[in-house]
Formats: sequence, C-alpha cells, structure tokens
Amino acid sequence: MKRFPFFIALLLLPNAASATITVTARCVNGSTTSGNTIACSLTGSTTTGNLIAVQIARNSSTETISSVSDGGTNTFVATTGSPCTKSAGTARRTWVYYAKNATGVTNATWTVTFGSTNTNYRKIVVSEISGVSTTAPLDKETCASATSSSVPDPGSTTLSFNNEAILEDSTVSASDTVGSTFTSLGINSGNQAQFKVVTGGAWGVSAFATANTDWIAKAATFTDAVASGGAPHQLTTIGCCGMAMTVDDDNFFGFAGCVATDSGCQQGIAVCSGAPGSAEENCVELPLSESALRVKLWRRTPDQTLYAPVAQLVAADTAGQIAVRLFTGAPLP
Repeated sequence: MKRFPFFIALLLLPNAASATITVTARCVNGSTTSGNTIACSLTGSTTTGNLIAVQIARNSSTETISSVSDGGTNTFVATTGSPCTKSAGTARRTWVYYAKNATGVTNATWTVTFGSTNTNYRKIVVSEISGVSTTAPLDKETCASATSSSVPDPGSTTLSFNNEAILEDSTVSASDTVGSTFTSLGINSGNQAQFKVVTGGAWGVSAFATANTDWIAKAATFTDAVASGGAPHQLTTIGCCGMAMTVDDDNFFGFAGCVATDSGCQQGIAVCSGAPGSAEENCVELPLSESALRVKLWRRTPDQTLYAPVAQLVAADTAGQIAVRLFTGAPLP
C-alpha cells in the first residue's frame, strides 16, 4: 500500500497570500450641545461587502448607547471590549461598533443614540474597511487611560493573523496628534482617531503623538477575509493517486482530490513518529475501509483537565477518499 504519513509539522507550512486591506475615512463629528445623539454624513456611497466601523466617545463613565444606524438596513454591533470606561479625573467612555459585510448606502448619515440627554462632549468617527472578513472580522482590542501627563496609548497585543487593520481613538484633555506609523481618520476638538494596516502579525508602536494630562484611548483590530477562514489555498500536490494537500491561512490543513486516478494505486492514512525515512520512523496504518475511522488532533491544558479537539481526519463516504473535518479553534502549537 502506498502510505501518506500524517505529520503534525504540516500545520507549520507558510500561510498563503492575504487579502489587501484598505481603510477609508468617511466622516467625523463632535458636540457639546445638549442632546442624546451624535451624527455625521457622507456625500457619496459605501460599497457592499465592506465593513463599516463607528468609533464613539462620550465624557461620562455611565453612559449607554441605545442604537447605531446608517439609515439603511445594516446592523451595527458593539465589539466585545466595548465600552471602555475611565472614572478617575474626567469621566470618559469609548465604544467601537461595526457592521460586517455591510450593504452599500448612498449619502449615508450615521447616528448614535445615547441613553441620556446632557451637554457632555460626544464624538463619532466613521470609516469603511475593504478586504476584511465578511463573517468574523474582529480580532483584538485594547484600552488604556491616564490622569497624569503622558502620550495616549491604548496598548498593543499579539495579533492572531498576518494581515489586520488597527483602528484607534483618543479622547483627551487638550489636543492629540497622529502617531508616527498611523494615518488620521479625523479629529474633532483635539480628539484624534487613527489607523494603520499591518502585515506579519506585528502590532508595533500603537501610541498617538502628543502628551495630555487626562486621556482615554481604545483600539480594535479587524482581520482580512483569508486569514479568518476563507477558501483554502493549495500549496503542494502529492504526485500519487491525484491527492492534493491544502493548507489555509489559519494553518489548518486538508486533503482534496483524493479519488485514485490509477487503478493500481492505493491510498491510506498512517500516523507516524520519527524522522521520515529514518530507521526510527514508526508508522501505524489506519484501515480506510472503516466508516468510523477518525484521527483526532487535540490540545491539552497544562493541568491536563481539558482536551480540545482541533480537527478530525475521517474516511469519506466515497470509497477510496479521505476527508478532513475541521473544528473551530486555534491550530496546534
């Protein structure tokens, strides 16, 4: 039997090319007039399939948001880390709302409705992002604040994917300026919003550029469509039985095109240890004919109490085929 050894090292193959992310500033507005809404408008159209991000701030540590709308049919949801709250010094609160895979709107007006009416400063910044996932775009969030002189910096963390857009917003005591590696999304009353697109999974410096004595800053990142589970990209083909091995941008792997093209060629699954082709290599053949055949990949916590399945290699319904069933979750380390 022709054997196709099954190596965990396959998970470490290089990622395929990522989508190109583009961020476009759409509008910004702020107000201290008594009210419970803040809005800004665009003359022109947004594009169907893009993500619309709405960065919001208000000088209050207890404020709530009732709704975010663009006047169309899009649904805006808050990121999991919203709101970010600062109670010391000047009370402040920030949010990020977004509509994924949004329907294009012409001459849109984005309106945020708050839970209370007062003269506390409130702000809205809207941007449109193309090239991000239409199903699960949100990756990471950070937030920080201070009541002594320092440069606003929401902080950074390790990104999950290689290609992401980082959106940041600051509300400050005086005036802020754009960080050296960022591009402005707009400024109102000295309060700046900025973005950058990073590749290689490195967040890098995330600070704004001007020290303030009282500030809050929040960041959210959005991943590209491929890295968030788009169609896999074939990296290599095994030259026997028409088998093609694929690896997607989450480093999950799969087998495709496994129908034997040569009646004299067989295929199967083997779990192996030791260096390939060495005297130490030890392989156990798995019977492909058994419908219940499965090879589980799993992760275990240090205290050995949690086993999390990542994938199962299973026998397909069609004789002579191999298939992979993937689970949601991170790849093996």
